[in-house]
Amino acid sequence: MLDDVEVYLNTQGIEYTKAGLFEKALESFTEAISISPENPVFHFNKALVFEKMGKFEEAIENLNVSIRISPENDEYWNEIGLIRYKMGERTRAEDCLKKALSINQSSSAAWNNLGVLNFTAGKMKEACNCFQASVKYDSKNADAWYNLSDTWLELGDRRKSYDARKNYRELQS
Repeated sequence: MLDDVEVYLNTQGIEYTKAGLFEKALESFTEAISISPENPVFHFNKALVFEKMGKFEEAIENLNVSIRISPENDEYWNEIGLIRYKMGERTRAEDCLKKALSINQSSSAAWNNLGVLNFTAGKMKEACNCFQASVKYDSKNADAWYNLSDTWLELGDRRKSYDARKNYRELQS
């Protein structure tokens, strides 16, 4: 159970992150970690700040701590997959996203991200399957509907593309 100081520091770090005050956010999460070094959420939140700053190696270091503490958390594996993708490490990104899905087959975020990986590799049928799985598990995932629309268009099915884009627009309103 988190004590009041840890809750405060975590909340403060999140607010600083939202405000773009990344150095202050890092200070808050670092202080929270000093109080509770085995809390994977603090390391995860710190990794998200490093990711926003474009400091991918530092983000991965913190995510690896989160994964060491809580190896069955699909969100951590999904995030490290995203960062690996941003770093141009497609194979490692795919491995991380597949690990996330092996932990949680219904992770809409991981399906969507794996779809993006396939789409950018020109594997449209695989991308389509991933985006369809993403919206199956979370019909309110606007990004997945948008991506599915683009994929259907690439596959030459304008009607399905239109329907997916319509779902995307409805979620945006």
